[in-house]
Amino acid sequence: MDPLSLTASIVAVATLAGQTCQGFIKLRGLHNSVPGRVHALHNEVVDLKVVLFQLAAVTQDREALLSSTPERADIEYLLKRAETKLTELDTINLRLVNTCIETRIAIFRGPRWQREQTAIQTLQEEIKSVKSSLNVILGASNSRDMARVRLDLENLSAVDSPSSEDLHNLRQEVLQNNALARQMDSRIDEMMGLLKSQSDRLQEDYTTQLGLHYGSPTYRRRKSTRNNIEEGPQPIPKPEGVSVRLSQYSSVCRPGCPCLCHTYRMSSTPTIADRLLGQLFVGYAGLPVVSRRCNLEACRKAQTPRVNVEYWFPLGFFWSQIVRVQMGVSRSFGPQFQLKTLRRVPDSAPCVNFALEGNVAALKDLFARGLASPQDVSSTRGYSLLRWALYGKQYETCQFLVYAGADIEYRPISPHDDNPKNKACDLFLQGALSEEAKDYLSCLTRMDNFTEEQNFTKLHKIIIGLSTASLEQEAQAHPEEIDATDAKGRTALQWAAALGDDRSVAILLSYQANPNHMDQQFSGPLLDAAAQNHPGCLRLILEAGADPNHPIYKKLKKGNPLNVATRLGSDPIVIETLLDFNSDIESCGPEGRTSLLHAALNDDVAVATLLLENQANINARSITAQTPLTAAIIHNSHHVLQLLLDRWQKYSACPGLQGPNLLQLAAFYGDLETITILKGADHFNIDYDKNFVVSDFETLLRDRRDMSEALVLAFADLMGVINARRPTELVEAVVESGLLDQNAESELFSDAKEYQDR
Repeated sequence: MDPLSLTASIVAVATLAGQTCQGFIKLRGLHNSVPGRVHALHNEVVDLKVVLFQLAAVTQDREALLSSTPERADIEYLLKRAETKLTELDTINLRLVNTCIETRIAIFRGPRWQREQTAIQTLQEEIKSVKSSLNVILGASNSRDMARVRLDLENLSAVDSPSSEDLHNLRQEVLQNNALARQMDSRIDEMMGLLKSQSDRLQEDYTTQLGLHYGSPTYRRRKSTRNNIEEGPQPIPKPEGVSVRLSQYSSVCRPGCPCLCHTYRMSSTPTIADRLLGQLFVGYAGLPVVSRRCNLEACRKAQTPRVNVEYWFPLGFFWSQIVRVQMGVSRSFGPQFQLKTLRRVPDSAPCVNFALEGNVAALKDLFARGLASPQDVSSTRGYSLLRWALYGKQYETCQFLVYAGADIEYRPISPHDDNPKNKACDLFLQGALSEEAKDYLSCLTRMDNFTEEQNFTKLHKIIIGLSTASLEQEAQAHPEEIDATDAKGRTALQWAAALGDDRSVAILLSYQANPNHMDQQFSGPLLDAAAQNHPGCLRLILEAGADPNHPIYKKLKKGNPLNVATRLGSDPIVIETLLDFNSDIESCGPEGRTSLLHAALNDDVAVATLLLENQANINARSITAQTPLTAAIIHNSHHVLQLLLDRWQKYSACPGLQGPNLLQLAAFYGDLETITILKGADHFNIDYDKNFVVSDFETLLRDRRDMSEALVLAFADLMGVINARRPTELVEAVVESGLLDQNAESELFSDAKEYQDR
């Protein structure tokens, strides 16, 4: 097949996709409330049409795409699949249109929707698969074009001697050089325009489907204004086995020291006694026999023997204590010995939740009552409260915890993680902090010699802004250093992606920078671009062949870029771009939290809708059995909670409403609006719920620091709905329990009722 006929075939399928879209528009005109699954399928077809027209434009250039026969065969196969599926979709759409015309009463159209639901879901998966495959082919073509531009620029710059060239010819070469550079910039501008149009369409779809009822979403449009709450894991508390961590204790040399004697190593014992003996961690540095010989003169001179031992008692034994012993020998002060105890808490502990939410007042209250300490360490990751606050982007809370005595250099369990101080310094260099955030973290980011410790190459320094040299010239002069790493294994491409430098990313990729490189913490350019909300860099890296489902994510139980982006509350266009390249929507981290669960934690209704449209599992459970619904209740995510309760039937199965667990969560965490939303749900009709009476939530309400009479009355009203009792009867029971003052004015109950009825 010649290029012209291939282009014509692509245009024909794109035209068919356009006709299918017109069919959806007709269906929407006949039926005002189109199910969300149909709307999601319409969006997939629109995206497929856009990709096909882009591909048609590219196929006109034989050199850009058609030099590879297998690639052409793949395109032909995908076009046939797309044509077949679009034809099937037109048939289903026609049946739905006829049903709407023949059946005027909306309630009688339901059976037809139900019969077609399975076929619609299958077609959505097929069309999405075709679109993702075409995106990969199109991305590879664009990436090759960028490399070709780079080679043209390189050839033009290879002039032996200006004196041997005619001045006129030299001037023409300079002009052509500038034209090629503008071509690279034009490609970036074209890509950003595409992302902008996709973003506008997503916003329009959001308004069309949800209107203003669920609130207006706000996202991080600039890398310096990221203030969304990032929730952390809440694993089930359980005793751990004995394990030994053999690590270099870096008390003399700093964490970034690249010498051999500070190379991180880890070993673990057999887990035969997992539930009996707890955990043991042993770290060392500078031991003459065990440590590897240092390869840096400066470090060797300062090295002193050190041993760090931590023993974690199993949860529930010996007050769940952590005993930490540090021993060393100083040339100036002789032997040194330090004994310290920390407290081990489950990841679901209130102090962990408050640190993640940035609730400084609640943390102060816990500290004052002796119920928590700045030195508390969570079980699963070994995160301190300070590390959790930094994980949740709660920078004011970080400042409070540092001043309260938190250890800024306490390192988590994983050898692929880092302490709060180094994490904060990384955020500072990546430009991910606002001026206010920088002020809060100034107690952590005392840079001192941090940049020198990172072992940056010249390329790194250019990207970060520590050097004013030309990136193009340096890359051309030293192409062997394109994938050179700093002390933590990060390449220049990874830094450029984190900083959102689209042009630098394009230049480095044109020099064949590895888009799938992983640093010491198993992060890479793709994950950093997603985490920092840079859709332009993200698409460039995906087009260059980055794998959004890298096997290392699943092997290490580390969330993929899609999971990280939803956890950090990224713009939906970042989520959409990752989904376009077939990112695993059910990927999760060590806590088992999926992308939809993170959207519930962030109360991100637009992202939650987008994920539901792409068939995210509405009942996915974390390792603590937390679901999107329970997360929305615990964190009072009102918009997502209402979405899950009101519109679940438009996307998937019912979000498993269980009692009395949900009522317990509502009693302990729910605010007035959350309780009002739950009262309006019609799912609490099982007998198990009706056994949950006033005496069950009395203790929970008493423990709440924000307990008020209005809250108690609202919950009593909810119980009245569930138990089919009059609210006044439950109010009397509540008064008898002592939760309410007998002299409480009747207006209070009326006010609470009025609030719930709004």
